[in-house]
Amino acid sequence: KKMVFQGGGGNCLNSNAALKVCTFLVTLAAACSLALAEIAYPTVINDAAFWLDASDASTITLDENGNVTEWRSKVGSDSACQYSGYTAPRYDTTSYGIPTVDFGDVGSKQDLKFSNLINVKTVFWVTRIVKNGNAFLLGSTGNCHFHRGEDGQYGHSVDSKFNRVWNRSVEVNPFVDAPDPNRFEIICAEMQDGCKANTLSNDRNYTSTSKNRNGGRQLSELICFNRELTEEERIAVTDYLKSKWHYKINVTLNADENILFKIDTSLF
Repeated sequence: KKMVFQGGGGNCLNSNAALKVCTFLVTLAAACSLALAEIAYPTVINDAAFWLDASDASTITLDENGNVTEWRSKVGSDSACQYSGYTAPRYDTTSYGIPTVDFGDVGSKQDLKFSNLINVKTVFWVTRIVKNGNAFLLGSTGNCHFHRGEDGQYGHSVDSKFNRVWNRSVEVNPFVDAPDPNRFEIICAEMQDGCKANTLSNDRNYTSTSKNRNGGRQLSELICFNRELTEEERIAVTDYLKSKWHYKINVTLNADENILFKIDTSLF
């Protein structure tokens, strides 16, 4: 939404009273932004088995072309690294308004691999992913536990091990519903027992031209737990991710020097 303030027969820059209102609202917008950012850090994240965060540039190693060759977990000592047969994805801090690792289009063969996670039970993503069954939320070189539905559903009704899925706090049917490809989503999945994963954007090493089962997404944050979270814990992590990624408050000046106060939620 946009708000333009005018007064005194001219635009707001020519009115002292209107300037005071504009100054107050700028301050208020900044305070709101700060308040959103200060939702309590949920200590349950310290229990995570694997945690990638694109907003923490210190965890990302780039090559000379700005591509990600290593993305280090914020817990433990594991990393997601470029591996044989795949190219490094691109680190992008500008195109989408938030820091993200871009794995290119479906079939781009851009991926990162990490140590095999055994018995993944709860996963959170901040991601934008195409509506295509060949783009994956997580993957593995040896199983299809995170396999997408043929029409882009969160999970395949036969092959995957999704139990319950929430998108922006709302529970969805993982075998009927699909993520919106036009925006970043905050997704949480509760998985069945025995789920494994060791790649970020690939499924069972399908690299041939006919398969194209890789790429097709941008990933800003990933948190994996090897236990089922309580409802309270799940909500706490979701609220934390919302406060961190969900809202941007921008103040811009247009060509006519009207102050525009814009709350931009289009990415989410």
